[in-house]
Amino acid sequence: MKHLLCRTHQGDTGEEIPLPLAAGRILFQDYHAGLDQPPYDRSPLDGFAMNHKDIAGASDSHPVILTINQSIYAGNTPARECSRMSAARIMTGAPLPPGADCVIRQEDVQVEEDRVMIRQSLKHHENFCFQGEEVRKGSCLLRRGDRMTPARLGILASQGFATVQVYKKPAVCVFSTGDELLSIGTPWQPGKIYDSNSLTLSARAWELGAAVTNRGHVPDHPGRLADTIVAACRDHRLIVTTGGVSVGAHDYMREVCEGLGAELIFHGIKAKPGSPAVAYQKDQTLILCLSGNPFAAFATFELLAVPVLKKLSGLTDPLPQRLEAVLTDDFRKASPNRRFVRARVNQGYVTLPACGHESGSLYALADCNCMLDIPAGSGGLETGSKVQVMMF
Repeated sequence: MKHLLCRTHQGDTGEEIPLPLAAGRILFQDYHAGLDQPPYDRSPLDGFAMNHKDIAGASDSHPVILTINQSIYAGNTPARECSRMSAARIMTGAPLPPGADCVIRQEDVQVEEDRVMIRQSLKHHENFCFQGEEVRKGSCLLRRGDRMTPARLGILASQGFATVQVYKKPAVCVFSTGDELLSIGTPWQPGKIYDSNSLTLSARAWELGAAVTNRGHVPDHPGRLADTIVAACRDHRLIVTTGGVSVGAHDYMREVCEGLGAELIFHGIKAKPGSPAVAYQKDQTLILCLSGNPFAAFATFELLAVPVLKKLSGLTDPLPQRLEAVLTDDFRKASPNRRFVRARVNQGYVTLPACGHESGSLYALADCNCMLDIPAGSGGLETGSKVQVMMF
């Protein structure tokens, strides 16, 4: 993973998009407040605004009667000051009139025509929202590299921003290799299997916010493979392929990449599944060639491609989230090399699928949300063991 991240330059191009379309995108620049929030002193409740001195000592036995001199609704501005011994009927969020320094709830008063009877005193600035108490004009709202969550969208919307500068989506091309593959939707043929890898990995890249080109599957033909890679290098920062990386007679990916003059970054990883993975760089494009076994492809995509995509997207911390959890099942296989096992973690406990741990099996992955990270040299794991999991 470190080799790939060192070769990956964080996205350096931004684009301006409408704010409503920015959910999940990464900010390309800092954003500062153009106005105070709230932009004026305002009422936090429906009631009556007044000067606290006018109701000092008010009680059930000594009520104070004030004259209602105006009504102020949210969106309006006060028509006049709140003069002494007067009160303004006010609604939640409405601006407070000059001279008023507290607000009493409408449930706590008695109203008769243009007068309000008050039976309690209030402190100076009780039930009072100050201009700028949440955000001061000029303060930093959000920073470059922040992911646009719904709350952050709301923050910019509250300041009136209609557009936002975000990192461009990283362009990734995905395809599978193999003469044995069929496109989905075509009739099954003996000796063939349907191509699931290109769709699975494309969907994961799309889920991460990438601009994805899924080229489906390409036959085991060096010329066709080379043409596909050359075309993809023109406008993609990352190419991910599955299949053709082992030592079979038709495993051409290494031969093809080297024939195109691509620079080898690494060949093979000390982990299972997906140990034959190989990575190259051609000009500004990373080429990541993964095993064709479905779970091996998924696991190595999470380990190797996902951090690259996150860095290209503008995230400053592209590494996966890791948690410690307690194993609820035995895992009896020894792990001479580092091993990643699909699993599901919930409230600090991690459960393994009942079957389907083979690298070629995809079905057991359906209900999983993490991978168990088992260190090299580990023996079998017993129920109750504390383990590390990598979320996806």
